[in-house]
Amino acid sequence: MTNTVVTSQPKQRLNFIDYLRGIAVLWMIEVHVVDICLATTLKDGWFYNVINISNGFVSVCFITCAGAGFALAADRKANEYRAFQPALWQYLKRLSHILLLAFWLHLPAFSLQRTLQSSYQEWLRLLECDVLHTIVYSSIAALVLLMLIKNTTIRTSIYALLAAVFFFATPFVWQWDSFQSLPMFFATWFAKQPISKFPVFPFAGYFFAGAALTGFFLQTPDKTLFAKRGA
Repeated sequence: MTNTVVTSQPKQRLNFIDYLRGIAVLWMIEVHVVDICLATTLKDGWFYNVINISNGFVSVCFITCAGAGFALAADRKANEYRAFQPALWQYLKRLSHILLLAFWLHLPAFSLQRTLQSSYQEWLRLLECDVLHTIVYSSIAALVLLMLIKNTTIRTSIYALLAAVFFFATPFVWQWDSFQSLPMFFATWFAKQPISKFPVFPFAGYFFAGAALTGFFLQTPDKTLFAKRGA
């Protein structure tokens, strides 16, 4: 009796996604430097307004790149994930580290005793949904779909449908008081700004949009034409 080993496809990269990731990193540094270091008296005028509006695209870039990265990994490692091989546990371990970091960045104080004695507002800040939270929750949802649906075209189409749902359902979700129906931990996923800075509605839509576009790009025979139409 022989053991069957499921192997992944050769690793491939899409350079434009790497470029976008690099731009997003530099852009994020600019956002925080300008926000913290720029004098309040200079935060006015058309030039600052243009910069401030453009800064709103940074987190969107990160989330979209995360979706694209997931689609690339899924294209190579789907069989390993479904066979519960080490690649799956390594990926889940990576998501756990990201989620732990996301909550650590929101600690009201760098003290366990102080954190346990937090007020309601401090717990709300600790559990608020931010960029890293949305990426992890979206990744887990996309992973479940990957495990259940083997057909790449159908799965990619579902990613596109989910992106549309997250975008267009947002006004209705934001009218719902999630804290009346769900525990605080889950309620913050749906709470509108400013309670949660980047709730899953609508920001998970960017993750699934990135996954869908990358999935369709990998499947199309004429990638140059697809890129031109997308642009």
